[in-house]
Amino acid sequence: MLNTIIALLLVAVWVAVATFADMRFKEAQSIFSTEFLFGVAGYGVTCFLAIATFRYATFGWIFLVWNSMSLALGLGLATSYYHEPLTTRRLITAGLLAGAMFLAE
Repeated sequence: MLNTIIALLLVAVWVAVATFADMRFKEAQSIFSTEFLFGVAGYGVTCFLAIATFRYATFGWIFLVWNSMSLALGLGLATSYYHEPLTTRRLITAGLLAGAMFLAE
């Protein structure tokens, strides 16, 4: 049980750092900009998070949880940060995500 909690926390941090890096890359004007360097640094950190996560969980579990958390964070950012509308399809996706997270354990 403790390994699962640690793995969930590591995956959550991993997803947050990877999403931050993606957002920095999107806002970068060139490869010499500060945003681009933050994106590179963010992805550099994710490799260490991946190594740590694989010590506590299996690949299949990590794959499912990482994708579910990534999509959930993407839905949240799309509606809050990028002001995309929260449509019925996105709500259905959120429900399916909740089911996938429940079944992953």
